[in-house]
Amino acid sequence: MHAAPTNTPRTLALGLAIGVVIVALTGALAGPIDPPPGPVASTNKTLEEVEPRTPLAGPGLITIGEPGSYYLTGNIEATGTAVQITTDGVTLDLNGYTIEGPGGIDIGSFGIQIDLSRAIARPVVILNGTVTNFGRAGIVSTQELDELVLSDLTISRCEVGVQTAARARIERVAANVNDTDGFSLSGQSVIRASTARSNGGTGFRVQAGSLHECLADANAGDGFSLGGFAGDLPVGTTLRGCTSTRNTLTGFDALGPAVFEACTATGNTVRGFQAVSDVVYRACNASENAGTGYFVDQGNAVLEACAASSNTGNGITVGRRSVLHACTASENTSFGIRTSRFSLVTSCVAGGNTFDGYNLAEESRAYNCTAADNLGDGFFIATGGTLDSCSAMRNGEDDFVGSLGSLVIRCTARNNTDSDFMFSSSSRRGTVITPTGEFSSLNAFANISY
Repeated sequence: MHAAPTNTPRTLALGLAIGVVIVALTGALAGPIDPPPGPVASTNKTLEEVEPRTPLAGPGLITIGEPGSYYLTGNIEATGTAVQITTDGVTLDLNGYTIEGPGGIDIGSFGIQIDLSRAIARPVVILNGTVTNFGRAGIVSTQELDELVLSDLTISRCEVGVQTAARARIERVAANVNDTDGFSLSGQSVIRASTARSNGGTGFRVQAGSLHECLADANAGDGFSLGGFAGDLPVGTTLRGCTSTRNTLTGFDALGPAVFEACTATGNTVRGFQAVSDVVYRACNASENAGTGYFVDQGNAVLEACAASSNTGNGITVGRRSVLHACTASENTSFGIRTSRFSLVTSCVAGGNTFDGYNLAEESRAYNCTAADNLGDGFFIATGGTLDSCSAMRNGEDDFVGSLGSLVIRCTARNNTDSDFMFSSSSRRGTVITPTGEFSSLNAFANISY
């Protein structure tokens, strides 16, 4: 049984100190004890006074020459250029309305033209509406503009949808059925959740920047064309979650360095993904394209966890010094995976391709890869190449073909139409063992045929 606590001088002093602290904190958080007298008063300012906005009404030409916020009060029909902005620091809200031009091939007919005479820093923002039927660009800006911001717009039936040399931030913009490109952006650009459909040229022509969750569909050129503008311009583009389908040329064409993550190319007439060099593909998919799924001309490519299936050409073709890891190439009508010299292929699968599963050039290496049900060879390795710990089965010709000076060790083969292993006389290879029942071998480099 415990005794009741005693109010000693020490405990009384401690309680008093805690009470003083609580009172002080309460006063600090609660604000002044004596607020100003009377009810809370209104500022007597309207929304227009808090954020002044100027209404605009047609017909065009409308000129905006002062910084500020502007909004349309109705549709605008123009016989030439509809809106011309000659200063920076402008926000133009189309307010859900349409700016419509005269159509035709009038070379002076722009939907919204940003024409600055000197380099100035504040952005121009255009949002929330439709621009259509102009002989030149739907929205165009000169390079003197520092930044162009576009959101929630549809641009259609113009010569080009959006054309700018400025830095651009674009979100939820659709550029459809324009005569040439949907987007032509030669500055540093960030584009999100935007689409380019049925344009007469390229869907997205972008010099540098990043694109997220964008779609290019049924354009007469490439779906996405990255880099390649003339002059001393920035290069390097990152794409995440973008899709390119049914375009007349290539789905994604990288003319400069690029990184692709979780992008899809399907049903394009030429190739799914195409690059010159210095490109990275991660978790991408190329399927049912009329040419090769992935084609990197000069090399220095990295492909990780990518898939190439049912393409009319090769599944994957890469240039020199490329690296492929955990990729699959299946049901392509040519080779599954084809490399140029000095490339490395690890943990990949090639199955059901019309020619060889793997066709690896001089001094390339493949480790822990699988080839099954290809109509050609499972693996063909050229002079000086290496196959290590690979597996091949049910291929239409030889499982493993080693050329002059190649090295083939620790590989397994079974049920192939021709030979399991076909070596050049000068190749280096582990002994081929054909075991029956339980077996053991002291040869750590032996190949197995069963």
